[in-house]
Amino acid sequence: MWTIEGIAAKLADMTLRVANGTRPQDIPVQNGPVTAMFDWRQLQRWDIREDRLPPGSVIRFRKLTMWEQYKWRIGSGIVVMGLQALLIGALLVERRRLAGPNLNCRKHEEHLEQLVQQRTAEALEPATKPWLPTERRVFFWPT
Repeated sequence: MWTIEGIAAKLADMTLRVANGTRPQDIPVQNGPVTAMFDWRQLQRWDIREDRLPPGSVIRFRKLTMWEQYKWRIGSGIVVMGLQALLIGALLVERRRLAGPNLNCRKHEEHLEQLVQQRTAEALEPATKPWLPTERRVFFWPT
């Protein structure tokens, strides 16, 4: 069967020869190359393997596999998921690294909170005990 590609290649060759100065009458008439073409659906129907076809055969109407059809999308998806996994791992390592100082900070915060409550209780204690001098006497205010 003739193919458009084969006929175009022969025509380009003939045009190049005319452009180089060969007279068109001197160029012999040639047929385009004949290429064996097969329908993939019929090959599947009759269970004929591709390696049994003549070399240089063209197979038409082939159904692409999932990988052949979407290999760039699948590959980029795998790369994106790999990068996400690396980022998640880095974040978990960083979280573990910061867990110790955060725990110490929380313990120190609790200790300071206890000190504030203790000091507040001590400051309010004279007001609850009548035998201690009043604020006016402590600060030398006139009565």
